[in-house]
Amino acid sequence: MIPTNSAAEQDVRRTVTHLHQAMVDARTDVLEDLLDPGYTLTHLTGEVQPREAWFAAIRSRAFEYHHIREVATAVALEPDVAVVTGRGIVTATIHGMRHPWRLAFVMRFVRTGGRWVAMNAQYSTW
Repeated sequence: MIPTNSAAEQDVRRTVTHLHQAMVDARTDVLEDLLDPGYTLTHLTGEVQPREAWFAAIRSRAFEYHHIREVATAVALEPDVAVVTGRGIVTATIHGMRHPWRLAFVMRFVRTGGRWVAMNAQYSTW
């Protein structure tokens, strides 16, 4: 286990923040660099969505993220694997319905080529 507040933990935290900002900015080109090609997103409904399908929803504005505020996060690190658990307030328009959602998340990352890449994320309400 890597100690808390290490450089690796700070890198993972920056990656999570960068990923959330790319969602708000609808920058699928940035997300493409942050997410593994096999990435899946499990929505609070339980739907598991592959990366490219999620990108299509962002591009078509079926999913439009307006603001993401991370309330609390914890990072568990091994040398090349990180699991981030957290809570946040996500204000988004999903299929035409705008709402702030209180979401808990679990994100799994691997370090590849010297950077952290998300493998999957799961969101639920809290």
